[in-house]
Amino acid sequence: MWGQTTAGFIAGLPLAFVSVALLASPLPFEFKTKFVLTVVLGLPMYCVTITAAFAAVRGLHAWAWMLLANAVCAGLLFAAVQLGWYGLPEGF
Repeated sequence: MWGQTTAGFIAGLPLAFVSVALLASPLPFEFKTKFVLTVVLGLPMYCVTITAAFAAVRGLHAWAWMLLANAVCAGLLFAAVQLGWYGLPEGF
């Protein structure tokens, strides 16, 4: 129970915000709009990731799935930034 809770709260936060940023990346808005969209929709997605951690059988499984999902989403977001889909402003 504690393993699932800590996985949801600790590993769920970056997963929530990176997944929302990844979903916002192909939208035809400027960076500020995508950033605000990511921040506003990040909190409800954080609640979803916390809840999803309890779908695992044990805490170790929850941590494994959360860390794997974090790695995949971060890699996809990095690729989106490199392809220019996220539209970072100059100087980043």
